[in-house]
Amino acid sequence: MICSRSYARYGDLEMFLYGLQLGHLVPVFQEHAVTFADLLKIKAEELDKMGIRQVGVQKTLLAAVRDVHKRDWEKSSLPRPQGKAGIRCDEAVVMLSNITRHVSYIASTVAYIHEELDDKPHMMDPRENVNSVQCLSEQTSDVLETVRGLHQELRGLKTRLIQMTNSSDVVPADLVSDPCTDNQGSGTVRLVLSLAAAGALVGLYCRKFW
Repeated sequence: MICSRSYARYGDLEMFLYGLQLGHLVPVFQEHAVTFADLLKIKAEELDKMGIRQVGVQKTLLAAVRDVHKRDWEKSSLPRPQGKAGIRCDEAVVMLSNITRHVSYIASTVAYIHEELDDKPHMMDPRENVNSVQCLSEQTSDVLETVRGLHQELRGLKTRLIQMTNSSDVVPADLVSDPCTDNQGSGTVRLVLSLAAAGALVGLYCRKFW
């Protein structure tokens, strides 16, 4: 007897909702094309529009979103190459893809802070939180400096990838990559461009914030 099984692939959104025992809401978020990055910026009013009006459910979701933004960054979430033989193109694609997700979530956190300032300005009134506001300003400057460094590294990587692509006709025969590898290289360029755009979004949010 052949047993037929269906498998579902869960992303960050699905894992997040199931972890809160709210897996039944997955179809609702999918219907409204809400990604995990979108969820990290969601408000109670938007949940209402989606038909999620139960007060308890809203509190659970919004509290969990806040916890995600406050969570310490885990270095183990970024893949590292094994051994000392370097990395292959497909491994570089995975690494950049993961970084793209990280940058997207970072942008969501910046937007979350900005929206909190707009919605609850009294929580960061400079007259009551002078030191905290100054610290936040200094930390924002640190983020901007880090993002500038990221942009510089990405521009260098993008330039090198373009050079490799354009000079493929003069590469020695023993170093010519096969079509599969070429496609992966193109995928790397696309990922770099996506990551650069996401990084730019972080910068824009930071500049808008201060």
